[in-house]
Amino acid sequence: HELRALSLNHARNHARAHALPPHAHHTQLASLGEGDSERLCVNDGDEFCRLLACSPDAGVKVVSIFGNTGDGKSYTLNHTFFKGHPVFKTSDRQDSCTVGAWAAHDPEHKAVVVDTEGMLAVAQNENTRLRLLLKVMAVSDVVIYCTKAERLHQDMFHFLADASVSYCEYFNEDLRSTAQRIGFKYVSSVGPALVIFHETRHTQPLDSDSLEPLISRFSPPTSEQAAAEPCFPIAYSDVKYVGSKFETATDFGPLRAAVINSLSATSVRLHRPPPIIFEQLLALNRKFCGDLAAPVWGTFPHVIFRCQCRCLSCGLQCLETVGHLDQQRPHRTEQLLCTYSLKYENVEHVCQACIRRGKRNVVVKTDSRTLGVVWGSTYTCSDCGVVYSARPLSAEKERLEKLRPEYHHVWSEPLAVVPSSGYTARICIDQVKKVAAMCSSVAEQPVAIASTAMKQVNAWSMPSYWVPDDLITACRACARALVDADAPGGGGGGG
Repeated sequence: HELRALSLNHARNHARAHALPPHAHHTQLASLGEGDSERLCVNDGDEFCRLLACSPDAGVKVVSIFGNTGDGKSYTLNHTFFKGHPVFKTSDRQDSCTVGAWAAHDPEHKAVVVDTEGMLAVAQNENTRLRLLLKVMAVSDVVIYCTKAERLHQDMFHFLADASVSYCEYFNEDLRSTAQRIGFKYVSSVGPALVIFHETRHTQPLDSDSLEPLISRFSPPTSEQAAAEPCFPIAYSDVKYVGSKFETATDFGPLRAAVINSLSATSVRLHRPPPIIFEQLLALNRKFCGDLAAPVWGTFPHVIFRCQCRCLSCGLQCLETVGHLDQQRPHRTEQLLCTYSLKYENVEHVCQACIRRGKRNVVVKTDSRTLGVVWGSTYTCSDCGVVYSARPLSAEKERLEKLRPEYHHVWSEPLAVVPSSGYTARICIDQVKKVAAMCSSVAEQPVAIASTAMKQVNAWSMPSYWVPDDLITACRACARALVDADAPGGGGGGG
C-alpha cells in the first residue's frame, strides 16, 4: 500500500508539473489556406477574447517571435512566458509543428504571445507566407527574432530590413486609421521593439551592450552609403541583443528580462484592448491579400554563367555564355528577328528578287541630299543594282514589292539616329545662312535676297511649338540680350 501510494503521488506530481497553467488558453490566429492564401481563423474581436480567455477591456501588448524553422521558437516562448509548460506545440520531427500563427494570453505580463511559422520551411509559395509574417509583425509591440547559429546569418538582416520598409510604407497608416476609427486615439507612429535572441554552441555571442557589429551588418559599406551614418532600420522603436552560449541548458533569464523590460515601457507604445489588435490585423489582411507570384528557384546558374546582355529593342536576353564575344561568337536569342524601334532604327532591307532566286542580299541605302537635306533614298543590291528609289511621295506598296524589311537586335549602344523629318526645316535654314554668308563677300543684293528667302523658309517651316524669332530677346541659359541678326555687326538669333 505504501509503495502504491508513493507511485500515485509521483504520478500526480508529474502530471501537475506538466499540466498547462489555468490561464494558458491559446488558439490559431491565422493560417495559409488553399493555394497558400492567408486567412484569419477568428471571426471577430469578441471571439478573439473568448478563445484567449481575456477581457475585451484588458490592456495588453503583442509579443511575436520569428525565425527559421527548427530554431526553437515555440520552445523559447514556452520557457519565456509560461514557465516551460507546452502551451505552444513542439516536436522533434522533421515536419514543422507550427503552421500559420498561434496566439496565447499571458495575464501575468499583460501580453498576447504569438508563435509563427518558421521561415525556410517547405511551402507552396514562400512570398505568401512572408506576407503573413509581416502582417503579424506589424501589429506586434515586441518582436523576438530567434536564431540558433554560430554566427548571425544574412537572411535575418534582410528580413528585418524588409519588415521595416513594409511597416513604414504600407502598414503604419492603416494601423493608425483602424485604431482611430474604433476610438483608440493613442497610436504610436513608431514600430515595435526588437529583441534578437542569438544562441550558439561553440562560438562566443556578441556583447549585449555592443550594437556596432549589428549596425555594420544592416548598413554595408558601399560607395553610395559612404557618407551615410550607419543605423538600424527606422521602424523599430528599440533594439536589444541577447546572446546565449548553450552548455547544459539554455538560460532564458536574460531574454525574459529584456522582453519584460520592453513590455513595461509605455513611453512609445501603450497597451491596447484585444479587439483593437484583432481589427488592425483584420484590416491589414483584407487590404493586403490576393495571389502572389512564387519565387523562382534555379535561376542562379543562369545569372552567373549566362550573358547578361539584353536586346535594347525587344528585351530578350542573350543565350550565349559570358565572354562569348571574346571567342568571336555573336549574341544569340530564341527569336532570330526583333521588333522595330524608331529610337534605334534597327531595320535592314533585303532584295525581294534575290529572295525569289534563293539568295539573301541586304541592299545598301544611299541618301540623296541637297544642301544637306535628305530628299530621297536609293536602295542598291549587289546583284540587281538599284532596285528601288524612294521619293517623298513614293507608294508603300511599291517599296514592299522590291524590298523586304527585317528587324535585327540591338545589343550595343543605341545606334546613331538619322535626323528625322522634323529637323529638315532647321537644316535647310542653316544651309541658307551659309549661302547668304558666302554671297555677302560678292555683293549686298544677293545677301538681301538670301536673307529674305531665309525668313520665308523660317516662317513656313516653323512648328506650332516654336517661339517666333521676334519674341526671343534673351538667352534662356544666361539671360544675356540677343542682338538682331540684320543689324550691323549682329549675331544670329534663336528659334
